[in-house]
Amino acid sequence: MPNLTPEGRLALIDDIQRNYSFELLIPDIGTMTDKEIDQEGFAIRCKNAAIPSRGITTIDSYFHGMKQVFPSRPDLTNALAVSVDETEDQIVMKSIYAWRQKIFDIDPDSTTAGYSKAMNKRSVSTTIILRQYKYNGVAVDNDIHFINSWPSNMGDVALDMSGDGKVMYDITFTWDYWILKPSSSGT
Repeated sequence: MPNLTPEGRLALIDDIQRNYSFELLIPDIGTMTDKEIDQEGFAIRCKNAAIPSRGITTIDSYFHGMKQVFPSRPDLTNALAVSVDETEDQIVMKSIYAWRQKIFDIDPDSTTAGYSKAMNKRSVSTTIILRQYKYNGVAVDNDIHFINSWPSNMGDVALDMSGDGKVMYDITFTWDYWILKPSSSGT
């Protein structure tokens, strides 16, 4: 009979991973946003994130009335949705605006209006790191690195004079792929 007591087999595994203990790190955010915000400033304000799915597409092959299914290539959502608290200095809005202006300049008074301020995609994309922590505050073994990330959307924020809520931006970052790398937090 299996021993599923806390003193038995369950004592051999780690605690569950808690979903509230994480931070979203953008090491190059100052470069992307013309120094509007630093990595720590963004990490403190980020309140929600979702680990995107990663699947494998399939190839169907038929032979004599039988179907075989073969693995094909990765199937990625290529989107990281996060929610970020805004503060009265509007640092999040200014930062994401500056980053998106580099991608495509919509300022009619600018000499680059209607064009990108960057020479190529690598100039406006960076690696974003999702780091999770154990209950004791030590980083888990691996971070998720979102390669070639850039802000593709910043959602609407409802302002309401009869409410008492906060301004929070839903930001979608688009990326090429994600990989696991050993955590380098040192904590």
